[in-house]
Amino acid sequence: AAIIKEKDAEQAAPICESAKHSLNVLNTYQNLHRTNKETGEEIVVTEEDRLEQIEKNEERIKLFCK
Repeated sequence: AAIIKEKDAEQAAPICESAKHSLNVLNTYQNLHRTNKETGEEIVVTEEDRLEQIEKNEERIKLFCK
């Protein structure tokens, strides 16, 4: 992550924005669904998965946002 940020700020910016958006959605909504790309089936996101994704996006924000 540090290498991407140092060498290519243009590449870090979209990652930062995506992480901010995802974190906002994860913190705003409790009952989330996502679509399985292979089957098109709608999957309910569990609370455990939601909390895990919050942690991942917080880490991405720390790494890629100025």
